Amino acid sequence: MCRPDLVAISAGTPNQAPQSPHTPGGGPVLTQSPSSQALQSPNIPESQSTESPDLDSSYSPQPSKSPEKQAVSWVEIETVVEYFSNGTTQLEGNKQGVAYTSYLLQQRPDRVAVCGLYISRHHFSLILLDAANVYYTTLRWKDDLAIKLLFRVLHYINDPPVSMVDPTITRNKDRTFTIKIEDKNYEGYTLTSCGRPIGRRTVVFRCEGADFPVIKEQYVRCSDDEILEKTILNHVHEHKEMPGVVRVFWCGWVRRADDGSSIECGMGHRKRRKARFVLKDEGILFMEIPTPYEVLMTAWDALEGKRCYLICKWPLTCQN
Repeated sequence: MCRPDLVAISAGTPNQAPQSPHTPGGGPVLTQSPSSQALQSPNIPESQSTESPDLDSSYSPQPSKSPEKQAVSWVEIETVVEYFSNGTTQLEGNKQGVAYTSYLLQQRPDRVAVCGLYISRHHFSLILLDAANVYYTTLRWKDDLAIKLLFRVLHYINDPPVSMVDPTITRNKDRTFTIKIEDKNYEGYTLTSCGRPIGRRTVVFRCEGADFPVIKEQYVRCSDDEILEKTILNHVHEHKEMPGVVRVFWCGWVRRADDGSSIECGMGHRKRRKARFVLKDEGILFMEIPTPYEVLMTAWDALEGKRCYLICKWPLTCQN
């Protein structure tokens, strides 16, 4: 899918190889706009010209590459810009911009929040989206203060503030991620699943052949310091390992290395904190189970695990 009125602004030097067509999240493949490189930093004086003095006035740019050759995966993109289309209202344009910004957040586990833009003839909207909520404001082009705010947002695209970044995750050029946990780097993990962008925003990484094949992350509500899922799993495996329920090697809050503070987003009752699980086990797709007998066993184990979650902190019982 390609939207001619949608611009995907990627970093000046891409640090991610094109992603597989089976990218989790099901987002469309975007084409990088040639004009996206023309954005100026707010630190450049207005009097400073970016045009070369040796540029011939008769010069005409060469035709750009075909959209197929310009294809950029979602994980390479820094922000998205939705342009006004005939037949759509301001509200509809804002909703579309929010939708594409949410696609971007799903594919960027290294970001706590991402920015998006909606551009129309007389207005523009600034969009900020994280696991707690979506925020946007609509401003007029004629407002000088609004233009200054726009330049600040454009500056944040390639140089986001600390609060918008998870420093423990690094994107690699081979479409994998390196995840740092307690001074140890877990390399070669690929993004295989990403849930709804607002809410828990569950992200699953997988690395075939690794000692710990699955790493899962979630943004959970900050009601207390206890990670409920960790408590449940520890209780399930307290006396002996229960089949069909994953075993946990490590679990804890994700913290920044500089000051040790937790990675959080949102405010008040919507505030969420990032938790991470390093799992010892992985499974296969349900449709890949070879025999009906194993299907029934898997379904029974799944129901037992579900019952354990529903019982929550109450004493857990299991019938043999």
